[in-house]
Formats: sequence, C-alpha cells, structure tokens
Amino acid sequence: MAALVEAHGLAYRYPDGTEALRGIDLAVSAGESLILFGANGAGKSTFLLHLNGLLRAARGTLTVDGLPMKTANLAAIRQRVGFVFQDADDQLFMPTVLEDAAFGLLNQGLEPSEARRHAEAALAQVDMLHAAGRAPYHLSGGEKRRVALAGVLAMQPKLLVLDEPTTSLDPPAQHKLAELLGRLPQAKLISTHDAAFGQATGSRAVFFERGKIVGGGTVEEIVRRYGWAASPER
Repeated sequence: MAALVEAHGLAYRYPDGTEALRGIDLAVSAGESLILFGANGAGKSTFLLHLNGLLRAARGTLTVDGLPMKTANLAAIRQRVGFVFQDADDQLFMPTVLEDAAFGLLNQGLEPSEARRHAEAALAQVDMLHAAGRAPYHLSGGEKRRVALAGVLAMQPKLLVLDEPTTSLDPPAQHKLAELLGRLPQAKLISTHDAAFGQATGSRAVFFERGKIVGGGTVEEIVRRYGWAASPER
C-alpha cells in the first residue's frame, strides 16, 4: 500500500538565499502520527508548508495521497491536508465559533444547512460544541486551538498538519490537546519542541538539522539520542 505522503530529495531555498531544505526523504503512512523535532530554523515548518502547496520545492518530488504536488492537483491536495497553524488567531476571524468551523465548507459551496451539520459535528469532536455561539476572541488559548482544529476537521482531511501546537498553552490545555489528537483517526504530522507532548502524541519521530533529516525512530529514541529537552522554549 502506497504511503499517504512521500517526499524524495525535496529541496527549497528562500528568496534571500537561505537553503531551508537540502534533500528531504520521508514517507508517512495512513493513520500514523509522526513527530518532527529540531531546532528553530532546522527546516520543519518549511517542510510542512510544502504539504499543501504554500511553498513549492525547487528540486525533488512530493506526493500526497498519490497526487503529485503540482498546480493541477493543488485543490484536491488541500482537501486532503488540514493545516493547523502555530497561532490559532491566524485561522479564527468569523464572528462566532460555529461560523469559523463552517467557513471552509461554505467556501467550497456546501449548502448552509449541510455546512452547519458538519461544523457542529467537528466542534463536538473537539469538545467545543457548547461554545458554538461565542466569539472566538473570548476563548482561552487552548479553546482557540481546538476551534481551529474543528474548522480543519470539518473538511474531513486525511492528514492533519500541526505546527508547534502547544505554543502559549498551559499544561492542562496541552494535556487535553494530546488526548484529543490521540482520538483522531487521521494521519498526523506534528512539529514541536516539546518532547513530552511528542511522546504523548507520536508513534514515530524524525530529527531535522540544517535542512536535512538526520535521524528517525521511536519518539523516545529520538528524544534520548539528541538530548531533546521537554520544553517548548528550546
């Protein structure tokens, strides 16, 4: 069975000349939860932004659910990849939580009643249906993160991509997010500096260093091998 994500020799250089990816080879299976560790600037976020076409590699190949990453496939790929950004405020901009969760569906042309049904189901998945009528800016950091995730889940993606999902979350909110992610059936790619969160959510890990993947194994193996501290400030 083909991998859900396959990258071969992926390379990317930013316009200022910074070489951010230097030959990434990686495969992710359906249902797998893969943790991306590495220092700031190691290439983790750059790689994740390739998965829905926000960045396009200069060299190498990338396929998502069997679809090569090219312009003709972008719409289909973006339906399969749900991206949760580091700052939830970047994804929450509607007057109410329910409207935020339904936004992507309505933008795709779904009937309002159907969009509402899917949005409510997604909010229930993340334990936020009770807040459907509230304004997102009144929510806590953890609640905002879960509402942003609900908006992604409403689109029924096959892959969830989360970039530093514990940023600004207190330990109880981190624990609740880890439990939630553990219940979701989708494959997950999670970039984090937090070893404890990675151990709670991941089935496998890779370590990025200077634009390359320099190691892979179980989360515990990678944490031990690279002396990775369980701190989001690292």
